[in-house]
Amino acid sequence: MIPPLVLDIQPHHKILDMCAAPGSKTAQIIECLHRDESNPIPSGFVIANDVDNKRCYTLVHQVKRLESPCFAIINHDASNLPNLKFRVSYFIGFCFFLFLFDSYMK
Repeated sequence: MIPPLVLDIQPHHKILDMCAAPGSKTAQIIECLHRDESNPIPSGFVIANDVDNKRCYTLVHQVKRLESPCFAIINHDASNLPNLKFRVSYFIGFCFFLFLFDSYMK
């Protein structure tokens, strides 16, 4: 997919993918985090969220094949994410609506 490539994701970036399922985009983001082969565990990470439980299940199976320790999957409404016990500053908030993009392409 083009959106993760355009963002020039680096191994230290912290990314919140708000509409992550089915997982192709999230997998590509994780691969971008691991692009530096000299550092097997990057300092950045991806939090992948989707509101639909069945789609999260698909997301888990898509992403776990990468065997990366740099992601977490949550199942929440992105408009009302819960507060964390610690402060995280995300470098990139990512929400790509394919259906909007598709309608513009027609």
